[in-house]
Amino acid sequence: MQVIALALFGLKLISAQITECDKGYWGEDCLLLCGKCKADGACDKSTGKCLDDTGCATGYFGDKCMDPNCPAGHCGTGGGICVRENQCVCPGLWSKNAETGGCYSLRVDGLKGAGVALLVLIASILACQGGYKFAHSSSTN
Repeated sequence: MQVIALALFGLKLISAQITECDKGYWGEDCLLLCGKCKADGACDKSTGKCLDDTGCATGYFGDKCMDPNCPAGHCGTGGGICVRENQCVCPGLWSKNAETGGCYSLRVDGLKGAGVALLVLIASILACQGGYKFAHSSSTN
C-alpha cells in the first residue's frame, strides 16, 4: 500500500512539473505565448489572462493583451495587418508608406507612373513632329 501511495505521489510531482509553464507561456502543453501584460509577460497558466489587475502594456488591448493598438484605417485599405502599436505589415503587391506607416497599392501607383510616362512620350512625339514640320517648312520657302 505504501508503494502505491509513493508511486501516486511521484506521479503527482511529475505531472505538477509538466504543467508548470516557463514565464511568458501558458496552456496545457505550455506552447501558447502570454500577451503583452504590464506584469512583464506574466499570465495565468490555464487561461492566458494577465495576472495583475493593471491590464495590458502600453500599445496593446484585448482579453489576453494580444491585440496591438492601431488607429482605424492606419494600415490602409489593402488589408494591412497591425502587428505592433502603429506598425503594419502589408500584403503582397502593397508597400508601406514611410510617412504614415500605412499600406498603399503598388499596382495603382505603377499604373499612375505608366500613365504619366505614356503622356510624356506622346507629348515628345508631337513636339518632334511639330519641330520637324517647322524646320522643313521654313527651308522650302
